[in-house]
Amino acid sequence: MTKEILVAITGLQFDNSSEAETEEIKTIHAGEYYQKGDTHYVMFEEQEENTQEATSNLLKIKEGFVSLTKKGLVNVVMQFEKGKKSMTSYNTPYGNILMGMDTHLVEMTKEEEHMKVEIRYALEVNYEYLTDCTINIDVYSKEKGSEIFRP
Repeated sequence: MTKEILVAITGLQFDNSSEAETEEIKTIHAGEYYQKGDTHYVMFEEQEENTQEATSNLLKIKEGFVSLTKKGLVNVVMQFEKGKKSMTSYNTPYGNILMGMDTHLVEMTKEEEHMKVEIRYALEVNYEYLTDCTINIDVYSKEKGSEIFRP
């Protein structure tokens, strides 16, 4: 994988009252990639809506484990490890939210110019179950990503 990458993140939230009620959010960002030992690092910035402030993101990915650190307008460290529940404080300009992630699945596949990560978890807010979520992370070399996401 090259240092310059494109990362596509797709998040799905399921409304358990109806299978038809799902909300999908997809974002694509330019970023940087490097590997140290068995850990893959993906760094990118995202622009917050209605503001000029950017949030820095760092993904640490290894087999069965993903950590997402956000710094900027929003500050949080989210950890996903299969079969484990983690708690975090999601700090926003409007206040803090206590979040829990009960992780059911963390799978990673890696090829020369593409890495795919799938995370499935139950989301809790203030100790109450909210919804089931899936995050798909696709990391492409800049060249391959430019072919896939050509306008």
